[in-house]
Amino acid sequence: MKSDRHVLMQYGSENTTFGDKICALVLALAPILQHYKGIIENAGFTVLILITPILFLRTFKKLDSGVVERKSFFAIIPLIIFYFYTILIRDFNFMRLGYVLLLSWIFICVSNGSINISYFFKCATKIAILATIAIIIQFVSHNVLNWTIDFRPLSLLTTQENIWVRTSVNYGAVGYLYRPSGFFLEPSHFFLYSFPIITVLLLSVDRDKKDFRTALFISLGLLLTTSGMGIVVLAGLWTLYFLIYKRIEDYSISSFTKQISVRSVVIVLLLVVVFYFAYRGIPFIQNAVNRILTDDETSNAIEGRTRLVENFVKGITGKAVWFGTPNAMADIDFNVPGFFATYIKYGILGLLFSYWFYLQGVFKLKGPYFWLTLIIVVISYFTAHTHGTFYMLYFVLFLMNGYYERGSGRIMESDIIEED
Repeated sequence: MKSDRHVLMQYGSENTTFGDKICALVLALAPILQHYKGIIENAGFTVLILITPILFLRTFKKLDSGVVERKSFFAIIPLIIFYFYTILIRDFNFMRLGYVLLLSWIFICVSNGSINISYFFKCATKIAILATIAIIIQFVSHNVLNWTIDFRPLSLLTTQENIWVRTSVNYGAVGYLYRPSGFFLEPSHFFLYSFPIITVLLLSVDRDKKDFRTALFISLGLLLTTSGMGIVVLAGLWTLYFLIYKRIEDYSISSFTKQISVRSVVIVLLLVVVFYFAYRGIPFIQNAVNRILTDDETSNAIEGRTRLVENFVKGITGKAVWFGTPNAMADIDFNVPGFFATYIKYGILGLLFSYWFYLQGVFKLKGPYFWLTLIIVVISYFTAHTHGTFYMLYFVLFLMNGYYERGSGRIMESDIIEED
């Protein structure tokens, strides 16, 4: 009897011990755990420190045997340079040095294939599926039963996150658009977590029908959150899928050009028509779209994130343009997007170092990893979390598989493995 094992991501797949799987699971959970109390800083940092010995042993063993993934390692160097630059430009202290050393070490471990990316991806996908189920339950419960369910364990949040949640608009309050987010703190967090998964599931050469169904299900959950960035990215990814990637066999230019047919264009146009009538006839979808398009600052999901900070940036002059003004962020009481926050704190040099990693991916990576990199660069103009420790590490885990495929030439091959 034969069974098919479908693997979209393979980097570090030889790491199959229980400890390797724990590391992969911890890294999949870290973006969520960062908001909760921990022994050191928060639960996210705590679990990263706990898995460090396992990563040390795994990476030391690889280096001792002469195994060095050079392309992946050189790809990650810009981020390591960026983090060391941040402690040189800001007030140096041993706590921050320890933070930079820990993060740099984890980046090195990831780049050298010490993490089972396949298992990490599997864990992240299951987490996204569970979150989607929770979002559907919240949506149905609120709109059908008039009963709001909150899956977030608020009592376990860090002090800062607790203050933010309790002072923000209650997403179940009467008179406000209901925006479920499952066990994520807010819809934008679920968007950041789920869009890399959807991108890989939809745009990989080696996807199968199960991948399509999983991407569709998680997309439904993201749509129900009414995340403005989520809706825009979903529209782009599904258009790419139906227009180009649905029947693509490899990432060659000829394969791309032959997929743009009359049939694919008709499918995309039909989707646009369906969406138009859904917008006109379904209040939930209409409200979600209006959050993106309206000019009212209180309801605009895109411009509302950048308008205030753009005015602040205009006042930066002199050396601060190049090296930033680290203490200035204390005077800003709103969520500053990653691009602007990096510029304000670390100047143009900080932008160059932090975007070096992503921009090389735009030119070097293919398929889902190219689009994933491009999306990260674009949304960093609107959200703070692309430059935050845990989501940056989360994105790096996905992109390292792209560098591995590029280096091994596996980008053109099938990963469907048959076992007796």
